[in-house]
Formats: sequence, C-alpha cells, structure tokens
Amino acid sequence: MQAWQAFLERLKIDLGDEVIEKWLSPLHIVHFDACNLYLEAQDSFQISWFEEHIRPRSKRQFRNNNNHPIKIHLTLESQNTGEDLLHSPKLEVAKNSLLDFASDPLLPEAILSSFFPGEANIIPFKFILAVAGMIEEPTISPGSFNPIFIYGDDAVGKTHILMGIANAFVKKGLRAIYCRAETFTEHVVGAIRSGVMQEFRKTYRHADILLIDDIQILARRGATQEELFHTFNTLHTAGKQIVISANCPPQLLQAIEPRLISRFEWGITLHLQKIDRNDMHKLLEKKLTDTDFPLNEDVTRFLLKLFGENPRSLLRAVEALMLRTHMRHMKSSWLLDEEKAKELLHDLIENEKKVALNPQIIIHAVSEFYGIPSSEILGKSQMQNCVLPRQVAMHLCRLELKIPYLRLGELFHRDHSTVMSSVKQIQKKLDTQDHELASSLTIIRQKYKT
Repeated sequence: MQAWQAFLERLKIDLGDEVIEKWLSPLHIVHFDACNLYLEAQDSFQISWFEEHIRPRSKRQFRNNNNHPIKIHLTLESQNTGEDLLHSPKLEVAKNSLLDFASDPLLPEAILSSFFPGEANIIPFKFILAVAGMIEEPTISPGSFNPIFIYGDDAVGKTHILMGIANAFVKKGLRAIYCRAETFTEHVVGAIRSGVMQEFRKTYRHADILLIDDIQILARRGATQEELFHTFNTLHTAGKQIVISANCPPQLLQAIEPRLISRFEWGITLHLQKIDRNDMHKLLEKKLTDTDFPLNEDVTRFLLKLFGENPRSLLRAVEALMLRTHMRHMKSSWLLDEEKAKELLHDLIENEKKVALNPQIIIHAVSEFYGIPSSEILGKSQMQNCVLPRQVAMHLCRLELKIPYLRLGELFHRDHSTVMSSVKQIQKKLDTQDHELASSLTIIRQKYKT
C-alpha cells in the first residue's frame, strides 16, 4: 500500500530508521481499501508501542490521495478477532458487503477471562459468562434473555464486556457483529447515500449476535433508529442474541423512540458499577500476576495513589510501565522504585493532573454533598431532597462547562426548557443573596476542583 509506505518514510524523519525497522516494518498488511488498513502485529508489546507512539500521528497524518483519513485496524497475529470476519468461511454475504460494513475491530485483550468485575458486579458478570457459554447455568443460555441491556458510567467496563462476548462467539465459529452506535449510524447513512441498503441489511441481519455500544448516541437520529428497529425485530424473531450498552437504563434514554425503548426492556437489564478502592488494589495485583510483572509495595502504592480512581488509567499506567522497562532493557521490574516509576510515567502523570472537569465529576460531588446517590439526581423523583441537588448540578454544569441546554437535557433526562428553568432558579436565588445556597456551591466546587 503506497500510502502506508509514504507514511513510514515520513515517520523515519522524526523517529529514525532503526525505530521504524524494529517496530513498524514487521507489521503485516492483511487487507486495505481506500479508507482502512488492516495490520497484524507479532506481539502485544508491538501493539502497545504502536498505540502510544504512532496512533496519534496516524490520525493526523495518514491520509489517502483524496486527503481522507485512513483508519488503521491493528490485531495480533493468529488471533481470532473481529477482522477475521473478513476471511471466515461461515459468512453468508458477499465479501465486498462486509468490507463496506465491517464491524469495529475487537481488541485481542478484551476477553471475558481478563475482565475484573469487583464485588459490586459479580452477579451481572456471572450472567454474562453464562450467556457467552463460559460457565454452565441451566436457566441461562444464548438467546434465553434477549436483548441484554448493559448500562453504567464511563470506565466501568461496558466496552470490554461487549468485546469479550463478541470474541467468545467468534471463537465458536459464529458471526458476531460488534459496533459502536456511531459506526452503526455511519453505515446506515452511507448505505442510504450509496443506494446499497439491501447489502447493509444482509450484513447486519445475518449475524449470530449483534452488539451495539453506547446506544444513547442514536438520540434524534430518526433514520438510524428506524433501521435499528427493523434489524432488532429480524434478529429477535430469528432467536439471535442482541447485546446493547448505554450510560443509563432504557427508561432514561432521551430522544430514543418509545418502540425501541420498549424492545430494549424485553430481555434483561444489567447495571455495571464502578469498583471501590479495595477492588482496585485487587485489579492491580491481578494485572501484575497475569503479566508476570512483579512490583514492590512502594511502586504499587504509588500507582494506586496516582491512577487508582479509574481502572482504565491504572491498567494503562501498568502497561506503559511494562513497555518502557522492556524498551530500556531493565533486568527486573522488582528493582523499580517510586522515583524511577515517576520518571517512566511522567507523561501519564501529567495527563492525570490535567483531567478535564466533566459532568460526571460535578454530579458526583453534588451527590456526595447532599448525601443522595447520583442516580437520584439523574432520576425522575420530584422530592425536594432530589430536586434541589438536581438543579444545583444543572447550574454548575452550565456554569463550569458551558454545556448547551439541549445537551444538558439529554444528560439529566429532562426537556431542555426544564433545564433552563432550573438553572435560572438557582441563579435567581444566588442573585437574591441566598447565603446558604452560595456556601453550598462553594463547598461543592472545592470538592470537584481538588
């Protein structure tokens, strides 16, 4: 592929011939088209290095002759991942159709056996294992609960779970389609514009299992929702498993057609929760054991202190530490001390310090201050002990993040006019010298800013 070779030549100027020959030249080209390049890596270190050093550059610099970005899909050699769909003998549709409507790539490491559920998620995780056929449970099997609707906040593992289920089905020789809701939308729009809706429908409606991530993204996308409705009906009638994830339960989805929400509630709804500090420690120990990368207690405490609020950040820090000690040919990870770990992870540490304020952080701070769960703030209760915190959270999100009222309405599962009214009510109280409310807001802002 000429575009790939040209990209490598440009990288040599910045990174040098030796780096390119060691890390990028060995990547095997599996397939490519105008906007996609499928590569195979020899090992996980090669993938980690690519994701850290090359992926950001490729998004900016890797383009075709029409100056359109080319997306790189990278998997391990001999791993039966989502790209294997392109070569699977079980496909019932033409190869060209799959190339047009290819699933999002499955990460090789996103398997159910590597997922750490923590105490809070043991029950839903056991259910998922049974559906995937990884444990025996007489009352649970693929298709017995359909659809499976998984919801939870960011960084609780929804994407890992969906990819893990997909990988389990692919391993059995079945056809799994995993896609983000954004990808599904792109496919629908592309099929409509190109006049190939029949090809799109053949691709999606002949799956053994369909997994769609972040379904809330389909809000106000009428054509996409219409197509999903009929795809859902076809698969459900055929007894094919459907798995969906979102950031809230079905009944709180905004601007999604009622008939779709009704179908999302046909099967079972599973809530994934954030793991606590104790479980975060266990997650770190499991990662270190699984990867045979022992660390002394000082470095372990350091990692938990700096990255222990988010499983994704913690695991990314461990993987970066592994890769960088490997690249520096350090003889033993056990010899790492806190100062050396700080040096190796300086960029990730800086990123953690610069974590952008987001609505979830504000809502969490408000819920802690008023002593009610975040779900109550986002819920439908009209009790005063819920209404005031909800209005405060809306006001702070508007004040701090400048979020449009329409988007705030989606976030709080309210009409945007209700959000406008709530924000104005809080501002009116502040303007009339409500000292108690002003003091409360000061404390809350201190909580999330520290």
